[in-house]
Amino acid sequence: MELDINKDRGIALIWLTREESADPAVSQQLKPIYAKCRVQGLMAAVMYSGKEELYANTRDLLVENRRRQAEKEVRAERESLL
Repeated sequence: MELDINKDRGIALIWLTREESADPAVSQQLKPIYAKCRVQGLMAAVMYSGKEELYANTRDLLVENRRRQAEKEVRAERESLL
């Protein structure tokens, strides 16, 4: 478990590994952390390690976003010609 506190943004990021995510004891360890964050005016956000491949999924997301942007640019160009 890794805790990253950003007081400027008012957030506490709690990073869990796959093993920690599956461990009920870790869930119990989080409760006092949540309470402490609440007292300090921080929002606690738990980040769970995924099961998918990060590189491939990020690449696919970027390719899809670029494709959508290109379609949007083509539509805008066509509309400007009309």
